[in-house]
Parts: sequence; C-alpha cells; structure tokens
Amino acid sequence: MTPEEKHGRKVVLVIIAGALILSAVIIGAYVVILGPQRLPVQAVRFLLTVGLMWWLYRGSPIAKWLTVVCFGLGGLAGLTSLLVDHRLAATVGVKLGTLYLSFAWSLVTSADANAFLQYQRTARDISRQ
Repeated sequence: MTPEEKHGRKVVLVIIAGALILSAVIIGAYVVILGPQRLPVQAVRFLLTVGLMWWLYRGSPIAKWLTVVCFGLGGLAGLTSLLVDHRLAATVGVKLGTLYLSFAWSLVTSADANAFLQYQRTARDISRQ
C-alpha cells in the first residue's frame, strides 16, 4: 500500500466513523425527543448505514456515489434548518449539514481516498483469481 493509499484509508475511516457516530447521535435524539416508538425504524436506518459504510470501505464505486448522494441530501436538509424559527434546531441542523457536506466533498475530491478505494477494489479482484 502506497503512502497515498494509507492516507486515503485514514480519510475513509474518519468519514465512516463520523457517519456512524452522527447516526447514533441522531437516533439518541429521536428516542429522547420523540420516545422509543421510533427506535425500530431508526435501528433499521442504522443497520443500513453500517452496511453502506462497509460496502464503501470495500471500495465499491456504487457505494461511494450512493454515500455522496445521501450525505449531500442530508447536508442540504441540515442547511434548510435555517428556515426554522427555533434557534437550537437551526444551529444543530446547520452543523450536522455542514459535516455531511464535508464528508461528501472529501469523498469526491480526495485523491488519496479515491486511491484507497481503488486499492480495495484491486485487492479484492486479485484475491478472487
């Protein structure tokens, strides 16, 4: 693994860890604010996020672009919280939105992250032969 691929691995792992932590925090907020009746839906969403992050780590270009789209939509939704009159909700929404957009931007623009994802695809293809 080249130094670029090693750095890209760190970038991808930070994005994955950030996404999973944010997802867990959002689930916690849903349970605290709306009660445990939404927990089953949130648990399914978390499991889907874990699956998508695993697929991303393995280097799938489909997972990369699906992640970028989901993070982009989540980021835009967070930024729209500026339209809400509740100051705390707007502040939290903008911060979450900015984080999601930065994750998406990093996946699209980081040459090192893309080198790592390519390395993962190549290593998987070689192991199949």
